[in-house]
Amino acid sequence: MADGQRPTVATVFGILNIVFGGLGVFGIFGALAWFSLGAPILGVLSLGSTAGSALLLFSGILLITNKGNALQITNLSIIVSLALTAASILFGVIKRLPNYWYRNDNNYCKPRISSAYLLPVA
Repeated sequence: MADGQRPTVATVFGILNIVFGGLGVFGIFGALAWFSLGAPILGVLSLGSTAGSALLLFSGILLITNKGNALQITNLSIIVSLALTAASILFGVIKRLPNYWYRNDNNYCKPRISSAYLLPVA
């Protein structure tokens, strides 16, 4: 602004970035859970998400303090988020493709739940 006053939009988005970035940093616990369950690809995606949340938190702090490179860091956190979303979708599609390629058509329409769940309750 010309009069030296901070734009309201910068303050609002700074606060939102701090709140959501701070909540996203707790995703490190999810990454540790994925690694302990033996799913390294999901753990890496979760670590990347935590790094993106840390960038979002950092950009919110920069927006509140009115630093010059705040918009560049915000844009970087958005790019990281979009890249991780694309990687997650790609991983999900690739993970499920063999189910469609190698299915047995004779068993395709059968229910996938165990017959123990279909027993009547006394």
